[in-house]
Amino acid sequence: MLVIPEPDLPSSRLKPSETATLKCCYRSSRNFTVYWVKIVHNKNGTLASFVTSRVYDFSRETVAGANENVICHKLTLKNVTLKDAGLYKCYVDVGNSSLKHSVYTHGTCLQVCKPKTSKSISNRFKNNIITAEGVLLLICVVIPGLLLLSKAKRQTTLEIKYYKEQENLYEGLNVEECSSTYHQIEPSQLPQTYEDVENTVTKDVEPEKP
Repeated sequence: MLVIPEPDLPSSRLKPSETATLKCCYRSSRNFTVYWVKIVHNKNGTLASFVTSRVYDFSRETVAGANENVICHKLTLKNVTLKDAGLYKCYVDVGNSSLKHSVYTHGTCLQVCKPKTSKSISNRFKNNIITAEGVLLLICVVIPGLLLLSKAKRQTTLEIKYYKEQENLYEGLNVEECSSTYHQIEPSQLPQTYEDVENTVTKDVEPEKP
């Protein structure tokens, strides 16, 4: 006598407070006692427990399979929570039959995920937009201000340099000495470069006699 597990639904993904409906099937000519087992993998290893320890509402029932000699068992978990996540398998208790080992079905992985609300996503998106706007505003205000400040500082430096050069140019000159020297020069001391052109012509040139 053989007990052959049938394929199970690989996984089921639900939100908290929803109802989970799991089913396991096996092929056999005899109906055995079946227990639902929850297997959880955590940091301490693998932990297996019977579903009867669940504090929430659950129900078990035997349903007819799709084919002859296929026996199915259904497990309903109401108001699932994050703690209900795990791998659910059917444990077929063969008892004192001729089978040497008990049989486990393939199992269904139940995932309970807390959804991200659209409100939180919307708020996060708004916060990102506000942050980006603040950064752009800071760039638009600070960079032009720094450029203007740098330009004004450079202009002030050039003006200071120009005034210093002008002061150095007139530093060795004494204005009073220049003025007295100028007034000491008299017109009589200047050489008489020009002569009376008319007198010179009269004396040097005589009319020719015919």
